Amino acid sequence: MAQAVTVYRWDEPGAPQILDGRPSELLNILKKCLVEGFGTRAPLGWSLLHDDLTTKVFKNNDAQGGSGGVVQFKSSDDSVGKIVYFTPAMAFVDVDNLTNAGYQKAIQPRSNWKAWFLIGTPTAFYFIQGEASSILAQYDTRRDDTIFVGDFKAYTSGDAGRFIAISGGHQKSITTSSIASWPYGFERALCGYSGDYAAIKLYAIDGAPTVKDHLIKAPYLHDATDAPQELTTLCYQPIHIRLPSHDADKAKNNFLRGELPGLLAPIAPYQATEQWPHEEVINGTRYLAVRAVTRAVKFYINLESW
Repeated sequence: MAQAVTVYRWDEPGAPQILDGRPSELLNILKKCLVEGFGTRAPLGWSLLHDDLTTKVFKNNDAQGGSGGVVQFKSSDDSVGKIVYFTPAMAFVDVDNLTNAGYQKAIQPRSNWKAWFLIGTPTAFYFIQGEASSILAQYDTRRDDTIFVGDFKAYTSGDAGRFIAISGGHQKSITTSSIASWPYGFERALCGYSGDYAAIKLYAIDGAPTVKDHLIKAPYLHDATDAPQELTTLCYQPIHIRLPSHDADKAKNNFLRGELPGLLAPIAPYQATEQWPHEEVINGTRYLAVRAVTRAVKFYINLESW
Protein backbone atom coordinates (compact mmCIF):
# COMPACT_ATOMS: atom_id res chain seq x y z
CA MET A 1 0.00 0.00 0.00
CA ALA A 2 1.33 3.43 -0.94
CA GLN A 3 2.20 5.79 1.91
CA ALA A 4 1.78 9.56 1.97
CA VAL A 5 5.07 11.46 1.63
CA THR A 6 6.07 14.28 3.97
CA VAL A 7 8.45 17.00 2.77
CA TYR A 8 10.60 18.99 5.20
CA ARG A 9 12.90 21.81 4.13
CA TRP A 10 15.41 24.27 5.57
CA ASP A 11 13.39 27.44 5.01
CA GLU A 12 10.33 26.45 7.07
CA PRO A 13 9.57 28.22 10.39
CA GLY A 14 11.46 26.52 13.20
CA ALA A 15 13.48 24.27 10.91
CA PRO A 16 16.92 23.19 12.20
CA GLN A 17 19.80 24.73 10.28
CA ILE A 18 23.25 24.02 8.90
CA LEU A 19 25.39 26.78 10.43
CA ASP A 20 29.05 25.77 10.54
CA GLY A 21 28.86 22.44 8.71
CA ARG A 22 29.31 20.21 11.77
CA PRO A 23 28.11 16.58 12.00
CA SER A 24 25.92 17.44 15.00
CA GLU A 25 23.97 19.94 12.87
CA LEU A 26 23.23 17.36 10.18
CA LEU A 27 22.31 14.72 12.76
CA ASN A 28 19.99 17.17 14.51
CA ILE A 29 18.11 17.74 11.25
CA LEU A 30 17.58 14.00 10.87
CA LYS A 31 16.47 13.70 14.51
CA LYS A 32 13.96 16.54 14.19
CA CYS A 33 12.45 15.26 10.93
CA LEU A 34 12.40 11.55 11.77
CA VAL A 35 11.65 11.51 15.51
CA GLU A 36 10.84 14.81 17.23
CA GLY A 37 9.35 17.24 14.72
CA PHE A 38 9.94 21.00 14.74
CA GLY A 39 7.76 24.12 14.80
CA THR A 40 4.27 22.90 13.93
CA ARG A 41 5.58 19.93 11.93
CA ALA A 42 5.03 16.36 13.14
CA PRO A 43 7.89 13.86 12.65
CA LEU A 44 7.86 10.91 10.25
CA GLY A 45 7.43 8.40 13.06
CA TRP A 46 10.83 6.72 13.21
CA SER A 47 12.39 5.63 16.53
CA LEU A 48 15.67 6.82 18.07
CA LEU A 49 17.65 3.90 19.53
CA HIS A 50 20.88 5.73 20.39
CA ASP A 51 21.51 9.44 20.79
CA ASP A 52 24.69 11.37 21.48
CA LEU A 53 26.35 14.38 19.85
CA THR A 54 28.03 12.56 16.96
CA THR A 55 26.20 9.21 16.83
CA LYS A 56 22.52 8.54 16.27
CA VAL A 57 20.70 5.31 15.45
CA PHE A 58 17.24 5.41 13.85
CA LYS A 59 14.73 2.61 13.27
CA ASN A 60 11.95 2.75 10.71
CA ASN A 61 8.33 2.22 11.71
CA ASP A 62 7.44 -1.48 11.61
CA ALA A 63 3.91 -0.69 12.82
CA GLN A 64 3.44 1.30 9.59
CA GLY A 65 4.65 -1.49 7.33
CA GLY A 66 8.39 -1.02 7.75
CA SER A 67 10.94 -3.78 8.00
CA GLY A 68 12.15 -2.57 11.40
CA GLY A 69 15.56 -1.91 9.87
CA VAL A 70 18.00 0.48 11.51
CA VAL A 71 20.64 2.95 10.38
CA GLN A 72 23.58 4.19 12.42
CA PHE A 73 24.96 7.67 11.63
CA LYS A 74 28.37 8.24 13.22
CA SER A 75 31.21 10.74 13.05
CA SER A 76 34.52 10.53 14.90
CA ASP A 77 34.13 14.08 16.24
CA ASP A 78 32.13 17.27 15.70
CA SER A 79 34.70 19.23 13.69
CA VAL A 80 33.55 21.44 10.83
CA GLY A 81 33.26 19.40 7.64
CA LYS A 82 33.86 16.08 9.39
CA ILE A 83 32.45 13.16 7.44
CA VAL A 84 29.39 11.35 8.78
CA TYR A 85 29.36 7.63 8.01
CA PHE A 86 26.12 5.68 8.07
CA THR A 87 25.41 1.97 7.99
CA PRO A 88 22.10 0.11 7.51
CA ALA A 89 21.37 -3.06 9.46
CA MET A 90 18.56 -5.41 10.37
CA ALA A 91 18.92 -4.72 14.09
CA PHE A 92 20.88 -2.65 16.61
CA VAL A 93 22.62 -4.11 19.68
CA ASP A 94 25.04 -1.27 20.46
CA VAL A 95 27.20 1.22 18.54
CA ASP A 96 29.80 -1.50 17.94
CA ASN A 97 27.36 -4.26 17.14
CA LEU A 98 24.92 -4.07 14.25
CA THR A 99 23.08 -7.23 13.21
CA ASN A 100 23.35 -8.09 9.50
CA ALA A 101 24.88 -4.75 8.56
CA GLY A 102 25.08 -3.45 5.00
CA TYR A 103 27.90 -1.45 3.43
CA GLN A 104 28.99 1.80 5.07
CA LYS A 105 28.05 5.00 3.21
CA ALA A 106 28.90 8.66 3.88
CA ILE A 107 27.82 12.28 3.72
CA GLN A 108 29.88 15.38 4.46
CA PRO A 109 28.28 18.47 6.04
CA ARG A 110 29.52 21.72 4.49
CA SER A 111 29.25 25.24 5.82
CA ASN A 112 28.34 26.70 2.39
CA TRP A 113 25.60 24.13 1.75
CA LYS A 114 22.81 25.60 3.86
CA ALA A 115 19.77 24.21 2.05
CA TRP A 116 18.31 20.80 2.82
CA PHE A 117 15.30 18.65 2.07
CA LEU A 118 14.12 15.51 3.83
CA ILE A 119 11.47 13.72 1.78
CA GLY A 120 10.09 10.57 3.32
CA THR A 121 7.59 8.21 4.90
CA PRO A 122 7.57 6.15 8.10
CA THR A 123 9.68 3.55 6.27
CA ALA A 124 12.17 5.40 4.01
CA PHE A 125 13.56 8.84 3.18
CA TYR A 126 15.76 10.87 0.83
CA PHE A 127 17.93 13.60 2.34
CA ILE A 128 19.52 16.38 0.28
CA GLN A 129 22.03 18.95 1.52
CA GLY A 130 23.41 21.56 -0.84
CA GLU A 131 23.41 25.08 -2.24
CA ALA A 132 20.19 27.02 -1.78
CA SER A 133 19.87 27.92 -5.46
CA SER A 134 21.46 26.94 -8.75
CA ILE A 135 20.55 25.67 -12.18
CA LEU A 136 19.51 22.01 -12.28
CA ALA A 137 22.43 20.63 -14.25
CA GLN A 138 25.97 21.69 -15.07
CA TYR A 139 28.59 19.29 -16.34
CA ASP A 140 31.22 18.35 -13.74
CA THR A 141 29.82 20.80 -11.17
CA ARG A 142 28.53 19.35 -7.91
CA ARG A 143 26.10 21.38 -5.82
CA ASP A 144 24.72 18.92 -3.24
CA ASP A 145 24.76 15.52 -1.58
CA THR A 146 21.77 13.18 -1.78
CA ILE A 147 21.30 10.00 0.22
CA PHE A 148 18.59 7.36 0.57
CA VAL A 149 17.87 5.35 3.73
CA GLY A 150 15.08 2.85 4.35
CA ASP A 151 13.04 0.10 2.76
CA PHE A 152 13.08 -0.28 -0.98
CA LYS A 153 9.90 -1.37 -2.78
CA ALA A 154 10.38 -5.13 -2.76
CA TYR A 155 9.02 -7.33 -5.54
CA THR A 156 8.62 -10.22 -3.08
CA SER A 157 6.12 -9.70 -0.27
CA GLY A 158 7.70 -9.70 3.19
CA ASP A 159 11.28 -9.28 1.95
CA ALA A 160 13.19 -9.16 5.24
CA GLY A 161 16.34 -7.71 3.65
CA ARG A 162 14.81 -4.62 2.10
CA PHE A 163 16.37 -1.96 4.39
CA ILE A 164 19.31 -0.26 2.64
CA ALA A 165 21.39 2.92 2.52
CA ILE A 166 22.82 4.75 -0.51
CA SER A 167 25.10 7.77 -0.81
CA GLY A 168 27.19 9.35 -3.53
CA GLY A 169 29.79 7.21 -5.26
CA HIS A 170 29.70 3.64 -6.48
CA GLN A 171 31.92 1.98 -3.87
CA LYS A 172 30.63 -0.77 -1.64
CA SER A 173 31.89 0.56 1.70
CA ILE A 174 32.90 4.23 1.58
CA THR A 175 35.98 5.22 3.57
CA THR A 176 38.06 8.38 3.83
CA SER A 177 40.35 7.11 1.06
CA SER A 178 37.45 6.69 -1.37
CA ILE A 179 36.00 10.19 -1.02
CA ALA A 180 37.99 11.38 -4.05
CA SER A 181 35.50 9.58 -6.28
CA TRP A 182 32.55 11.60 -4.94
CA PRO A 183 32.40 14.26 -7.68
CA TYR A 184 29.61 12.40 -9.47
CA GLY A 185 27.64 12.05 -6.24
CA PHE A 186 24.26 10.34 -6.21
CA GLU A 187 24.32 9.92 -9.98
CA ARG A 188 27.29 7.58 -9.89
CA ALA A 189 25.66 5.49 -7.18
CA LEU A 190 22.58 4.99 -9.38
CA CYS A 191 24.13 4.95 -12.85
CA GLY A 192 27.40 3.04 -12.64
CA TYR A 193 28.92 5.07 -15.48
CA SER A 194 32.20 3.16 -15.43
CA GLY A 195 30.87 -0.37 -15.13
CA ASP A 196 28.52 -2.82 -13.49
CA TYR A 197 29.07 -1.69 -9.90
CA ALA A 198 27.42 -3.56 -7.05
CA ALA A 199 26.98 -0.81 -4.47
CA ILE A 200 24.78 -2.47 -1.83
CA LYS A 201 24.76 -5.69 0.16
CA LEU A 202 21.41 -7.45 0.50
CA TYR A 203 20.56 -10.23 2.91
CA ALA A 204 18.25 -13.08 1.99
CA ILE A 205 14.55 -12.44 1.42
CA ASP A 206 13.70 -14.77 4.31
CA GLY A 207 16.07 -12.93 6.68
CA ALA A 208 18.85 -15.50 6.61
CA PRO A 209 22.38 -14.03 6.96
CA THR A 210 23.42 -15.04 3.44
CA VAL A 211 24.33 -12.02 1.31
CA LYS A 212 24.51 -10.95 -2.32
CA ASP A 213 25.91 -7.73 -3.75
CA HIS A 214 23.36 -5.81 -5.82
CA LEU A 215 23.27 -2.93 -8.29
CA ILE A 216 21.04 0.14 -8.14
CA LYS A 217 20.35 1.04 -11.74
CA ALA A 218 17.71 2.15 -14.22
CA PRO A 219 17.11 -0.09 -17.24
CA TYR A 220 18.31 2.75 -19.47
CA LEU A 221 19.74 6.20 -18.78
CA HIS A 222 20.73 8.87 -21.25
CA ASP A 223 24.44 9.54 -21.58
CA ALA A 224 26.24 11.93 -19.24
CA THR A 225 27.12 14.29 -22.08
CA ASP A 226 23.64 14.42 -23.65
CA ALA A 227 22.19 17.94 -23.69
CA PRO A 228 18.49 18.62 -22.98
CA GLN A 229 16.04 18.22 -25.84
CA GLU A 230 12.77 19.94 -26.66
CA LEU A 231 10.30 17.17 -25.82
CA THR A 232 6.52 17.05 -25.59
CA THR A 233 6.22 13.41 -24.47
CA LEU A 234 8.52 11.68 -22.01
CA CYS A 235 8.94 8.12 -20.84
CA TYR A 236 10.02 7.54 -17.24
CA GLN A 237 11.35 4.41 -15.55
CA PRO A 238 11.99 3.17 -12.00
CA ILE A 239 15.42 2.58 -10.49
CA HIS A 240 15.84 -1.16 -10.06
CA ILE A 241 17.74 -3.07 -7.41
CA ARG A 242 19.17 -6.10 -9.18
CA LEU A 243 21.97 -8.59 -9.33
CA PRO A 244 25.06 -7.68 -11.39
CA SER A 245 25.09 -9.13 -14.90
CA HIS A 246 28.02 -11.38 -14.02
CA ASP A 247 26.28 -12.99 -11.04
CA ALA A 248 25.65 -16.72 -11.38
CA ASP A 249 22.09 -16.32 -10.05
CA LYS A 250 21.06 -13.75 -12.64
CA ALA A 251 18.90 -16.24 -14.54
CA LYS A 252 16.80 -16.98 -11.46
CA ASN A 253 13.57 -15.19 -10.64
CA ASN A 254 15.20 -12.99 -7.98
CA PHE A 255 17.37 -11.11 -10.51
CA LEU A 256 15.22 -8.02 -9.86
CA ARG A 257 14.86 -7.62 -6.09
CA GLY A 258 12.87 -4.39 -6.14
CA GLU A 259 13.07 -0.66 -6.87
CA LEU A 260 13.78 2.58 -5.05
CA PRO A 261 10.51 4.12 -3.81
CA GLY A 262 9.32 7.34 -5.38
CA LEU A 263 12.24 7.79 -7.77
CA LEU A 264 11.88 8.08 -11.55
CA ALA A 265 14.42 8.55 -14.35
CA PRO A 266 13.56 10.07 -17.75
CA ILE A 267 14.85 8.07 -20.70
CA ALA A 268 15.70 11.23 -22.66
CA PRO A 269 17.55 14.35 -21.40
CA TYR A 270 14.98 17.01 -20.63
CA GLN A 271 15.83 19.73 -18.06
CA ALA A 272 19.02 21.60 -17.13
CA THR A 273 18.71 25.39 -16.90
CA GLU A 274 15.68 25.63 -14.60
CA GLN A 275 16.40 26.88 -11.08
CA TRP A 276 16.56 24.43 -8.17
CA PRO A 277 14.48 23.71 -6.16
CA HIS A 278 12.33 22.79 -9.15
CA GLU A 279 9.09 20.81 -9.08
CA GLU A 280 7.88 18.92 -12.13
CA VAL A 281 4.42 17.39 -12.59
CA ILE A 282 4.73 13.87 -13.99
CA ASN A 283 1.51 11.98 -14.77
CA GLY A 284 -0.38 14.31 -12.47
CA THR A 285 2.01 13.90 -9.51
CA ARG A 286 4.49 16.44 -8.12
CA TYR A 287 8.19 15.55 -8.24
CA LEU A 288 11.36 17.33 -7.13
CA ALA A 289 14.17 17.39 -9.70
CA VAL A 290 17.49 16.07 -8.35
CA ARG A 291 20.40 18.27 -9.43
CA ALA A 292 22.83 16.71 -11.89
CA VAL A 293 26.57 16.93 -12.44
CA THR A 294 26.00 15.95 -16.07
CA ARG A 295 24.26 17.97 -18.78
CA ALA A 296 20.65 17.17 -17.84
CA VAL A 297 18.55 15.97 -14.90
CA LYS A 298 18.53 12.21 -14.45
CA PHE A 299 16.24 11.71 -11.44
CA TYR A 300 12.99 13.02 -9.92
CA ILE A 301 11.67 12.31 -6.39
CA ASN A 302 7.93 11.85 -5.85
CA LEU A 303 6.60 14.41 -3.34
CA GLU A 304 3.15 12.89 -2.80
CA SER A 305 3.07 9.12 -2.21
CA TRP A 306 5.26 6.03 -2.54
